[in-house]
Amino acid sequence: MCYITIFILTFNKLNLLSIAFMRTVKVRTTQNIDLEYAIAGLGPRILAGLIDSILFLALYAVTFLIFTSLVGEGLGRLGDTIFLIVAGLYAFLFVFYNLLCEIFMNGQSIGKRIMDIRVVRLDGAQPTLGNYLVRWVLRLIDCIFTSYGLAIVLIAATEKGQRLGDMAAGTTVVSLKKQPVFAETIFESFEEDYEVKYPEVRQLTDKDIQLIKDVLNESKHVENTNIIMTLAKKLEDTLEVKSQQAPKLFVKTLLKDYNYLNSDF
Repeated sequence: MCYITIFILTFNKLNLLSIAFMRTVKVRTTQNIDLEYAIAGLGPRILAGLIDSILFLALYAVTFLIFTSLVGEGLGRLGDTIFLIVAGLYAFLFVFYNLLCEIFMNGQSIGKRIMDIRVVRLDGAQPTLGNYLVRWVLRLIDCIFTSYGLAIVLIAATEKGQRLGDMAAGTTVVSLKKQPVFAETIFESFEEDYEVKYPEVRQLTDKDIQLIKDVLNESKHVENTNIIMTLAKKLEDTLEVKSQQAPKLFVKTLLKDYNYLNSDF
């Protein structure tokens, strides 16, 4: 009872610390959208691991009961063979549990799913088998060889809440309890049947587009329309195009064209 009380108090402190010092991470998708996730704190990650451990203890208890019942039936060598098969399956699941779960459960184990946290890649792409494999192999150092000490220190100390396996794999663990927030990006929505009007926009870079969007946003707060007119004229000269649209509409069209041409379908 004493141990349970100590654990609950410790977990509550970790959870409070996670909330008080909430860290976020921006993940850029292939559509140039930045999603801002809350990084999973130590409390939820530790509890997810404990839930997974409890599941294995329950599975071990079932395995033990199966063995004792087989011995009671007097099956002899057949009973030993059946037990070895069951024990082998248990050992396989114990070793590969985290890897298999993350591969087939979209970056979650059963404990992570209950705690509503998930492994994501920092570049916004879907984690690959290689990413999950790197995380799983380095668990030996993060968790097994150091009794989870190194993992706890790194998750608490690093900006993106990464243990060694996450750093090597380019991943982190995020909370799904709050929907990711769209950060300010170069993304501009377009219709499904959208047609590009200025293919010359390919000459520009993400940095150029971000600057254009910043100027466009800033122009909303001032009365001087010369800002947009100057921007539109500069873009016409740079891209060597002649627009028949109003300056502001021309600039917005360029933003849409750029995003359409640089989006994955």
